[in-house]
Amino acid sequence: METELPKGLTLDIAKAWFGTKTTGRFNPQGAIGKAWLGLGCFPELTEIEDVGGAEYHRFADGTVFRGSERVAAAAGGGLPDGIGADLVTRWYGQAREGARTYRFAQDHPVGRLWLGLGRFPELEWVGTFDVRRYFRYADGTVIYRPDADTSGYRVMGANTNGGLFPDGMDQDLAELWFGEKFNPAGAVSQLWLKIGQQRKRFPAYLGDVQTPDGQFFRFADGSVFRRAQPDEDPTLFPAPVMSMTSIWGGGERAINQGFGPTPFSLDPDNCAQFYAWTADFGIARCSHSGLDIDMPSGTKLFAPMPGTVTCAGTGTGPGADGFGCAAYPDTDGGAGRLEFMMDNGVMLILGHASEADVVVGQRAAAGDFVGRSGTDNGDHLHLETRVRDQNTPSGWRIVDPRDILGR
Repeated sequence: METELPKGLTLDIAKAWFGTKTTGRFNPQGAIGKAWLGLGCFPELTEIEDVGGAEYHRFADGTVFRGSERVAAAAGGGLPDGIGADLVTRWYGQAREGARTYRFAQDHPVGRLWLGLGRFPELEWVGTFDVRRYFRYADGTVIYRPDADTSGYRVMGANTNGGLFPDGMDQDLAELWFGEKFNPAGAVSQLWLKIGQQRKRFPAYLGDVQTPDGQFFRFADGSVFRRAQPDEDPTLFPAPVMSMTSIWGGGERAINQGFGPTPFSLDPDNCAQFYAWTADFGIARCSHSGLDIDMPSGTKLFAPMPGTVTCAGTGTGPGADGFGCAAYPDTDGGAGRLEFMMDNGVMLILGHASEADVVVGQRAAAGDFVGRSGTDNGDHLHLETRVRDQNTPSGWRIVDPRDILGR
């Protein structure tokens, strides 16, 4: 996890962004300060509370730390471990539309979607236009009903019509949510729409600050854009880190099975069933073709570098190598294999996925949410990388992911 200030961010600015509404103060060497820096954005600390003897820090984007450990969403839309319904209801908040008040309900599709965000932002606004009803949260997340089917709620973020705005948004809503400075032709507004589609949230613009290192534009979820020079387009700050750990959102994880010949892959029965094919891909027969990374089923997965989706599930595309998309199925009936042809020519495979949030042919930028990990012979992610090699029977060579994404 990152523990130092990103280049260009001063300690004074970090303290201002961290917030002064509670007794907490930013300390880059403290446990919460380090955890906050590791988020990749800079949301304001809004409250510190004691629950059952544990200290909870809650931020404007809905991120919650219990001690220095982040409180994660529970699998299947349930309440997180150690978090009761009363506390979740308080975090959710409430909003009025006319005479009606909306509150948290775990058995409602909006409540279930909110629980699955991986953070717990407060409900700020509910509005209905024609048949669409919009629930907007403090971090800019919008859950909306696209039609009169009350069960058909979704989190805004996809753009399937090729237009400027994602599905469910128009310019009036963009202006309302961004703030009065929204300009669809402006570089900041266009980046806001792009990052919003990637992160599935459209936070309000809070203002900017000019420093010797550039102009910083800050948003309600802690996102920051930086324009280094007046005539340059803004970029996300800090820039996404393309690394192995960025696939699961940062932090070290154990390797359950390494790359190459392993005791499991060399077992005659396992070799015959799973690994006899590997000799066609430039590595020894009966080699494990990637790394098995220990992580709970349902962990969010992100693209570590830009590329195009070539497989999103089981049987949902030809695959970059032309051999199809049926490998590495999730035995519990999940999405199966996620595969990308990265812009640098590397084929990236995320195996045993339980959910696919991309479709074949879709472009993925570094940091885009693409799905969730699953389970097959235990909870883990199978991570595999291949490069083109005309000297192998398959035309591809399997390489250790650490040689591509770092060790």
